[in-house]
Amino acid sequence: MLAGFDNEYIVKAGDNKPPWEAEGTYHLSVWNSVLTKTLRAVAVDPRAYALLRMAETRTAAGRLAAVPAEPTGADLLQPTKNARALGVLDGIADAATSQNAQEARKWHATVFGRLLTEQADQAEPAGPLTAAWLQELRNTPEKQRAERLRAQGVDMARTWAQARTMDEPTRQDLITKVKNSARNAREEVKHWPLGLHRETAQPSRPRSRSWRRQRSDPMVADRAQQHRVTSRPTPPVCPRVTAETPSVSQAMSKR
Repeated sequence: MLAGFDNEYIVKAGDNKPPWEAEGTYHLSVWNSVLTKTLRAVAVDPRAYALLRMAETRTAAGRLAAVPAEPTGADLLQPTKNARALGVLDGIADAATSQNAQEARKWHATVFGRLLTEQADQAEPAGPLTAAWLQELRNTPEKQRAERLRAQGVDMARTWAQARTMDEPTRQDLITKVKNSARNAREEVKHWPLGLHRETAQPSRPRSRSWRRQRSDPMVADRAQQHRVTSRPTPPVCPRVTAETPSVSQAMSKR
């Protein structure tokens, strides 16, 4: 999901690549197709989606709080990373509410019912930024909250930038990049595969010469064709979601 901003996830992608540790956190690169099916299965339950959203909110706020007071260079990339992760969750929400308008209203009501009861720990570095965003959400009229939620990455970046030392052109350029990052991520979710065959759900990988020779064998090719015809898509599995659920940008990682 964040491969476009972190090349380490690309370098360490693959079925046989183990998790790695960085700064006290264990990470695992997974295919978008796997992550998509998991997130969409979880998001069917609006309470679970709200937990994911708050986990990502706290993670985003914590990473922004860790940026120096005078950000430069790579420091300015963090708000864009956050916006991408939040944009993916926006797209997941679209998928969860795309079938029925009445059910969509109920789904959003449950999500906001949970989010509006959340509190931020002001003693933590991420507390003020988390609290500021939650207050903005509470101050937003009910009918406009879904749109406010989709603007979360921009709202948090703007609040953060106002507390940092940067000139106005830099601030405006940053906000534009954040908007684009969130919008692009949300649109990408629409094109992520869902319920695909195991063989096609993952990006193609280079094959060895021995594999190509086997494919030229008529008996091997016939068995492969039979496998494709008889196999069935693997249904998504909804994992158990708890209050300690990691954020989406920490998906498949363990502290």
